[in-house]
Amino acid sequence: MKTKQSNQINLFDGGRDEWEQTDEYRNRSSKIVKEVTDKYSTSLSNEKNWLKRLLLRIKLKREIQRLINELSSLKNLHVNKISFQ
Repeated sequence: MKTKQSNQINLFDGGRDEWEQTDEYRNRSSKIVKEVTDKYSTSLSNEKNWLKRLLLRIKLKREIQRLINELSSLKNLHVNKISFQ
């Protein structure tokens, strides 16, 4: 059985802090929030028990945070400019 592995290298010139300030990062983050919110919206609207709704909201927030953290994780390779003069 073969498994498909992603060997994608994520390079961003400037490092993690500058990556998180870009429009691309913000767009990807907002897309993640929208997709995960849409995924949980029907479950939240149909749930009548307030405790279960609360647990679903916590689960939603944790999943959003996990996916955004993966977007700018330390596993990704970030390149800092070094000048030699």
